[in-house]
Amino acid sequence: MLALDQRAFAHSSAFWRFDGVALAEAGQATQMCRRRVIKDRRRQLIGHAVTGQTSTIGFLQRLAVDPLAEGQGIGSALVADALRWLARNGTREAWVNTQPENLRARDLYLRHGFVERDVGLDVLMHSLDNTQRGPS
Repeated sequence: MLALDQRAFAHSSAFWRFDGVALAEAGQATQMCRRRVIKDRRRQLIGHAVTGQTSTIGFLQRLAVDPLAEGQGIGSALVADALRWLARNGTREAWVNTQPENLRARDLYLRHGFVERDVGLDVLMHSLDNTQRGPS
């Protein structure tokens, strides 16, 4: 998983590049955590997500897709899976942050119903309240 994560964030600033310790800590930052992976036909890891929940707030803490597999719906499948898991566990909001210049990631999150929040970083929020459900 670490090798995939490093490939996915190879061209990002140092802030977004994780080592093994940082990737492990992403899963320990919340009360509950779920790690999901997607493999290709050759059983090679091509996508992973770390989703966490604290009380009624969820976090898509890490999402990485192998650069050679971009555009195949891997990221979308991982986001949809994370939102379903959070909703099943009673989460009312899901938060994610991304690099402001990472338009591909921003567009992915916006397509899944996240909305931008004005907090300095590109932080997006998705309401999981049944009365305000966005596209999935």
